[in-house]
Amino acid sequence: MTKGKLAEMPMMVGDGIRFAADLALHGLASLPAALVFFWLWGIGAWWARLIAFAAAYAALAVAFPLAVLLFAVILVRKVSPGTYPLRSREAARWIAAESLVILVHRSFLRGYLEDFGLPRRLYHRCLGAKIGRNFFVGGEARILDPWALEVGDNALVGAFSVIAGHVIEGDNITVKPVRIGAGATIGMRSVVLPGVQVGVGSIVGAGALVAKDTIIPDGEVWAGVPARKIGEVAMGQPESGGARL
Repeated sequence: MTKGKLAEMPMMVGDGIRFAADLALHGLASLPAALVFFWLWGIGAWWARLIAFAAAYAALAVAFPLAVLLFAVILVRKVSPGTYPLRSREAARWIAAESLVILVHRSFLRGYLEDFGLPRRLYHRCLGAKIGRNFFVGGEARILDPWALEVGDNALVGAFSVIAGHVIEGDNITVKPVRIGAGATIGMRSVVLPGVQVGVGSIVGAGALVAKDTIIPDGEVWAGVPARKIGEVAMGQPESGGARL
């Protein structure tokens, strides 16, 4: 087998595992939905049969993310921050958990999690994210590894941004928490990589790439690719009721 074919093997295996997990989780989540449907249908009353389909859909909408939450938390709970070979057990656990999160965002629940703040915050908290009050996430923004996110009060992540708690470089994967301070702003279409710390009241400009392990002090403005300091917040640090991260 050629070197190119060997390089493609992990990707092919990962796609196969993701496909199998998707089928298995949907099948598992369908069980309570089916029970609800047949229970209501069996009542025989017209009103019960009228709501049977809606109730089954609601049961599936609850059971599917719960199944993902359970398996994802189990997978990552023993993975400590660090750098691991791609073929290590730690890397496999992290990638599998992140793949489960992607399944939810590609499912019929995508609209609920992207357009409504309360379900999104609840979902991320259940996955281990430490989120302060009034945290706002713009439409189509992606938090790839919620269990690696710490956010202070009144922080904002702009639309189409990506917050990643992992990065793959060569044959290694680095997993580290991302910390966003109280009152900080991550501009639209920005990318924030693992190990980044954004200070209290700081601003990351739109379209910026904040490189791995970058530390942005309190009250500074950063922008560019890679992001660098371009100024300071004119009004000083915003008021915040939360602790500094």
